[in-house]
Amino acid sequence: MLARFSLYGFLKNQRYHEPFFVLALLEQGLSFLEIGLLIGLREFALNLLEIPSGALADLYGRRHCMVLSFVAYIAALTLLALAPGLSLLCAAMVLYALGDAFRSGTHKAMIFEWLRREGRARDKAEVYGYTRSWSKRGTAVGALVGAVIALLVGTFTAVFWFTLIPYAINLVNLATYPRELDGAPEAGPDARPGALAIVRVTAAGLGAAARQRPLRRLLAESSAFHGSHKLAREYLQPLIELSVLALPLAGVGAVTATTLAGVDDASAAFRGTVVALGLVYFALGLIESAASRRAGALARRLGGPGPTTRWLWRANLVGYALMLAALLAGWPAVAALVFVVQTGALQNLFRPVQLTRFDEHTPPTLQATVLSIESQSRALFVAAFAPIVGLVIDRAAPTGLHGVDLWPLAAIGLVFALLFSTLPQRTATRELDEPSSPA
Repeated sequence: MLARFSLYGFLKNQRYHEPFFVLALLEQGLSFLEIGLLIGLREFALNLLEIPSGALADLYGRRHCMVLSFVAYIAALTLLALAPGLSLLCAAMVLYALGDAFRSGTHKAMIFEWLRREGRARDKAEVYGYTRSWSKRGTAVGALVGAVIALLVGTFTAVFWFTLIPYAINLVNLATYPRELDGAPEAGPDARPGALAIVRVTAAGLGAAARQRPLRRLLAESSAFHGSHKLAREYLQPLIELSVLALPLAGVGAVTATTLAGVDDASAAFRGTVVALGLVYFALGLIESAASRRAGALARRLGGPGPTTRWLWRANLVGYALMLAALLAGWPAVAALVFVVQTGALQNLFRPVQLTRFDEHTPPTLQATVLSIESQSRALFVAAFAPIVGLVIDRAAPTGLHGVDLWPLAAIGLVFALLFSTLPQRTATRELDEPSSPA
């Protein structure tokens, strides 16, 4: 089963369309406002669907939910490849969110169920780390394969069709998992949590977050840090395209972002963009992997999770300031380079350290619930700000996209970085370790 678990992770990350997603939507004639609305809809739908997905996996079986997840992915990718217009693209984004919601966490539970049945529960970290390494390899390989496919087919939109192949193979892989990996409550069906119990625990988690000032601060920090990075990452692709168009390309000459409509050899510009995106996403995956491994060492060196997050916020502030200056100066390549290093390193250093702070401040009986709320708050941040950023970019570039017109991506991150790098932090107190009853 270990080989099949690893195969799942590798195939899951064969998202050949990922480096070209926004460019494919631009290719279909959508505006940045419409793209922002689609991204916001996806995050909002994911937020809603995350709530029942875990309970449904426990009630109806994890294999069934994983199969449903990949059926939803395949339907979403088909619609995105057909480019049917904004209305059906909205349906595609909801289906994609459905796939994400029913996949996240469920496969990990299946791995842990297998380990328990094999008497290897102590090997969780080792086995999960091994399967995760294959997922990361899949990300890097998928970026390069996606670039080759885009070069061969000549359009960004057509790449969606090719992602269907590994996803269909993974669907078969998941459907033929052993039945015992579905998991079952030890005390039978009556032990499964009812809807009312789920509502009570969720309400208790929300109450804890509302009452405890340090916990509110942590939720706001996570939403702002991860949300601003995720939002900017959605628009990394046009930024890379502008960087390529600003360089002298073979057969193109000195093409600048302001003369996009006048490119002499569009195919050369397309090839340059594809190669650049493939390499950037490949490098981004490697940076993310390396940063995640070094988060613990950084926290020890800087004196704990609190000082470390303060340092990371200040580094984030510097990064967004440099990115904003580069965009306003019309240097998209510099802005792209800053962002790749910033989001690849800082975000993956921040996440493990921030989870440690949540552990310090959250009552033990509500940790899973509060982390679920934290995940939902990050999704809501992107859902709220993605259409706003898209609208501002459209208003700034009514006749065509220029490097300077992407400044809202850096401005929003700069504002939150300035706020949280200057606000005082609070340390954990003993009262936060005393859980209140969720009933």
